[in-house]
Amino acid sequence: MKQILLLFLAFALLCPLNTGYAAQDPTITVSQGEAVPGGQVSLAVSLSENPGIVGMTLNFDYDRQRLELLQITPEGLDGTWYTAEAATWASSSGDSAYNGSFLTLTFRVREDAQPGFAPVSVKLESGDICNNALEPVDFAVVSGGVEIAAHGLTGTIASWNSLCDAAAALYAPEKPDGEIEQDIRGGGKDALYAADTAAAEGRQQFSFRNLKAGSYKLAICKPGGYVVKILPVEIEGTVDLGVIKLWLYGDVVYDGVIQESDAQQLQRYIVGEPSVFGSGSPEDEADRLKAANVGIFSDGDEELESGDVLQIRRYIAGLPSVFSLIP
Repeated sequence: MKQILLLFLAFALLCPLNTGYAAQDPTITVSQGEAVPGGQVSLAVSLSENPGIVGMTLNFDYDRQRLELLQITPEGLDGTWYTAEAATWASSSGDSAYNGSFLTLTFRVREDAQPGFAPVSVKLESGDICNNALEPVDFAVVSGGVEIAAHGLTGTIASWNSLCDAAAALYAPEKPDGEIEQDIRGGGKDALYAADTAAAEGRQQFSFRNLKAGSYKLAICKPGGYVVKILPVEIEGTVDLGVIKLWLYGDVVYDGVIQESDAQQLQRYIVGEPSVFGSGSPEDEADRLKAANVGIFSDGDEELESGDVLQIRRYIAGLPSVFSLIP
């Protein structure tokens, strides 16, 4: 190790200063990459128009608030390397006119890194690169960097009332669904993140940006008698959930209208006769069962029974019912 360090010191002392550039500049180029907070990315450092060099010392300039340099890996350029925060190289066979990738810089994007482009460049002073005659060789530098893509979650809310009045929020995965439902109906003060929402072609889009990767529960709440939708989600990068259907309480047929056919289908299900229940996806089935349980707002009972049918029929007839208690 001492011999290597002495070699590098001698190389630095023997290379005189020079500030001129040739008509066609030798160039060191740093590539670009993309990563999310907490992820890793590798950037290539390359030579072009190399006239022949015998040694060099390179320092690296990057955003230390967002990036952590994990490793510098030499490749392609034969000789002796010393790498730590910087990289120093000495040829073992005189001038090398090698062109191409000669270093790989591996970075970790910090967990709290803000999204956007984080530049990475090579810092050079005149005399940092020398040829076999101990003459300095100046290289132009083309910077690269890392595009930090935030973790995010998007989706589209489909409901029978297209007003843009739904709220979407993310909660800790261990929080019970009942507490989540109560909290989001009350404004979502316990939510970890609240979504941005916007109307889009008769539906409503939602988006969460700058999230931390991990597990969450997504809750969507819409006033006007809709079931609160709660879904487990895993966030890594940007996740699009597509279209999420919201169900009206009492609308077990899912046609946007509470009518006698809903009461009939629920009655058939309760007595064990064929019905619309079980005819959709497992997610639709869970939503349909919840939408049918209108009686929970009066008795707190999650069991479907004839009382739920009665409440739907009272609502259809314009009589007092539990529907007046549904937010």
